[in-house]
Amino acid sequence: MEDETKLSFMEQVQTIAYYIVCTNYCNTSKVQRKFGYYYNACSRAIDVLERLGIVSPYNIIKNERWILVESIEELEEKLDFYF
Repeated sequence: MEDETKLSFMEQVQTIAYYIVCTNYCNTSKVQRKFGYYYNACSRAIDVLERLGIVSPYNIIKNERWILVESIEELEEKLDFYF
């Protein structure tokens, strides 16, 4: 059961990563509304994407994150390497 939960979360991370790169916009609330995931799960997933180098750390002054990958191909390379 625990392995299924981890797999489910990793699938959420990948889904969120594709969405963020395709829209070129990273916002936890928007992702939550789009996919119906819990806010905490979205926040944790975006934190994982930050650690993977897909999005920047949160800029508290500008209230935003930057997308650090420029294409789906680059995203897939990063995801394949870590997953």
